[in-house]
Amino acid sequence: MKNFINLMLLVSCTFGISAVEAKNLTVGVESLEYLPFYSGKGRGGYNGFARELMDKFASDHNHEVTYIPVQVKKLFGKYINKTFDFKFPDNALWRADERKGKGITYSDVVVKTKVGVISLSSKKDVVPAKVGVVDGFTPWPILDDVKAGKIKLVQKTRMIQLLKLVESGEVDGVYGSMDALKFHAAKIGDADKFMFNSNVKASMDEFYLSTNSDSAVIDEFKKWSTKNASYISDLKKKYGISEK
Repeated sequence: MKNFINLMLLVSCTFGISAVEAKNLTVGVESLEYLPFYSGKGRGGYNGFARELMDKFASDHNHEVTYIPVQVKKLFGKYINKTFDFKFPDNALWRADERKGKGITYSDVVVKTKVGVISLSSKKDVVPAKVGVVDGFTPWPILDDVKAGKIKLVQKTRMIQLLKLVESGEVDGVYGSMDALKFHAAKIGDADKFMFNSNVKASMDEFYLSTNSDSAVIDEFKKWSTKNASYISDLKKKYGISEK
């Protein structure tokens, strides 16, 4: 029996067969709509780029995935209390002080997207006084002005709602990803009429898959992502994720 086990381990290493047993992966996700990246809100269940990516990874390794949508404000608290084993999206910079000593392991970056305050092109040079933001998101570049009372935030659970507020002039811009805005603008309007506001520096946001308890699966996901780089690139193109 010992020789048989050693032989199987050798075969696994030689042919790249996963040494991680098939599992039910419980993934905490955000209960809001932020397509094309993901949507955990509505009757359709969790969907978008993240769902298709995770389903493909799980299928290739015989895992099952249970997605658990939670309000953004409550998501991290439930995560560190072990309500679920994985979180997406995640980033070590988010609520960094609360992560210390929690033993969280991260994948390589899954998605990069350019974020900032997005205004109508005709108003891109207007200093924003009222900015729309997805409920639960922290608009870091303008946070000091928000705290100082210079900028008022208008929160909605759907990016499409914020886009309509920009179009109607009810807000001076919306904080978020240009990829997300263009996804919706392609359906209801002309994406070219939106630009990053010149008064707020745009930056790159990064999404990772993380775990609080199963680093072996994260290692498996990292290897799978490298091996399937072309598939992931094509999937991003399918959902209109530019990463520029």
